[in-house]
Amino acid sequence: DGRFAPFTLHGFPLTGASFSAVRNDDDLLIEPLHLGFAQGTATGKMRAQGSLGEEHLGFDLYLKNANLREASVILDRFSAMRRGEPPPTTSEYVEQTAQVFADVGISAEGMVSDPYSFHGEGNATLKGPGLGEVRLLGLLSHLINFTALDFTRLDTNFSIAGDSLEFNEVSLTGPNAAISAHGNYALRQ
Repeated sequence: DGRFAPFTLHGFPLTGASFSAVRNDDDLLIEPLHLGFAQGTATGKMRAQGSLGEEHLGFDLYLKNANLREASVILDRFSAMRRGEPPPTTSEYVEQTAQVFADVGISAEGMVSDPYSFHGEGNATLKGPGLGEVRLLGLLSHLINFTALDFTRLDTNFSIAGDSLEFNEVSLTGPNAAISAHGNYALRQ
């Protein structure tokens, strides 16, 4: 059916991989890179430089057509595993996002040993019915009946700043409403 076999990278689940790699001493370039994640496909390149345990990683990746519900479940389970906690139960709002798909582009650099050391930029587009169920805007999401507004598309640009995502612009639209916003999301919890 064209699907890749599952595998994990440091415990992170992916489906299939193909790549070309060139190693020169402490410099490893992987280009082109193709991976499967959450029903979507990721393409791009990665470069690791430095000695074992001190590697600096830079990457440019583009994820296309990933299922938001599946991606959320995978990321929640992976985060719980890294913290040594049991897998969380799937939250109700994630269950309503089966028809929401994401395209995400990210370019960042940091230390392999510290996921909060990365800095870079990205952009994302989320599309599909059920997008209004996602609690994207913090307290505002509880105050506004997003389901009634029928949001079907979100576009955003963001910066990765260590343990924070800085959303410079977020545009949430549907057939009868539009919201623009900006803000930060703390990755460390």
